[in-house]
Amino acid sequence: MDVAAPVERSISLRALQIVSEYAESRNSTSLLIWHKGQLQWREHYQGYDPDSLIVGKSMAKMVLGVVVARAIREGHIAGLDESAATYIQEWQGKDKAAISIRDLLHMAAGFEPFYTGSYNPFGNFMRSYIAGHNEKTLIHGYDLIDEPGS
Repeated sequence: MDVAAPVERSISLRALQIVSEYAESRNSTSLLIWHKGQLQWREHYQGYDPDSLIVGKSMAKMVLGVVVARAIREGHIAGLDESAATYIQEWQGKDKAAISIRDLLHMAAGFEPFYTGSYNPFGNFMRSYIAGHNEKTLIHGYDLIDEPGS
């Protein structure tokens, strides 16, 4: 995606520079700023470029929120209180069917803790990273230990 030409920017150059300086001071790898449907600024730091792969970790939470909101707006998902089992068939008819999309987005599904600080290669946390089938571990590996929404 092309960055807006200087005359097309909806954010002042000085504001973009201030944000860029801040991002660089925080050891960021990249900064992309969208406003009014257009990429206003793109910058990469620490030797990264647009083709560099990164470990997104918690950044995925923000992206997922945007994707879910759009899916709701476009009618692909009925709403935040819909059962996640509508889309995760393995949970249908089980106690996990009580988990809503909202619960998942709030990280309040009622699952056992995802990260326990344990690097046991057979634990769920490590299996979800090293097994190569993260979705299988997330769908099948975690037990429901609390009421969804708690």
